[in-house]
Amino acid sequence: VTQIVRLYLEALRAGERARAIELVMDECANGRSIEEIYLQILQPALEEIGYQWEIAAAGVPVEGRTLGKGHLRAMPAKPSIRSGSR
Repeated sequence: VTQIVRLYLEALRAGERARAIELVMDECANGRSIEEIYLQILQPALEEIGYQWEIAAAGVPVEGRTLGKGHLRAMPAKPSIRSGSR
């Protein structure tokens, strides 16, 4: 797990949605494509959350904060992954 994924997970686990979004948006501003954001940050983070939930290391409150209320809604709609734009 990369440092950005660790920081993102820490923010989510702490219930700091704004900080989690800020981390992702900073990566966008630094030139990461939407595809890279999803594949290199969000996917590994969600896999880790799933793993932790499976082994009961994360409780329902953490899962709810992480997967609830659409923290992904703050992701910009453009550029799109399909267009290959950055």
